[in-house]
Amino acid sequence: MLLEAQEKLSNNKTGVFIKWAESLGIKKDNAYRYINRYKYIVAIRDNITVAKVESLPFSLSYEIAKDSVPQSIREKVINGEIKTIKEFRSELKEIKNKAEEVIQEAEIVENYEEKIKIQFEVVVNALSKAEEVKCYNKENLEILLKIQGLLEKIK
Repeated sequence: MLLEAQEKLSNNKTGVFIKWAESLGIKKDNAYRYINRYKYIVAIRDNITVAKVESLPFSLSYEIAKDSVPQSIREKVINGEIKTIKEFRSELKEIKNKAEEVIQEAEIVENYEEKIKIQFEVVVNALSKAEEVKCYNKENLEILLKIQGLLEKIK
């Protein structure tokens, strides 16, 4: 009912839906929670899972209906491994912390890769210069040997 009302009344962009919901005693945040929970339940194809979600405390079902919640946490809630909001928030925080750690590790690896790339370029440049010097010295040696040969002929 709320979703249908929202679809019909929110097209006006004048806050009519919220005014209507509040006239029924439903606060704005709760109206959107109810709608998101409903959309989530409708999207579930498995009747057993629907029954499990519908049997959850509303606070937990609102939370797992959010798009930002990882599927792994949803499954833990639905399977009864997470039973309270406190457990839910703790698990969510733990996953976010792990994700941040992975991101930090990736940034460190990326920094090392960049440093290695720079060092590699330095080594390649140094080798290239050494090759040039080697060629230069070889040419000088050949010239010196020619001069020496000419000097010996002059003697």
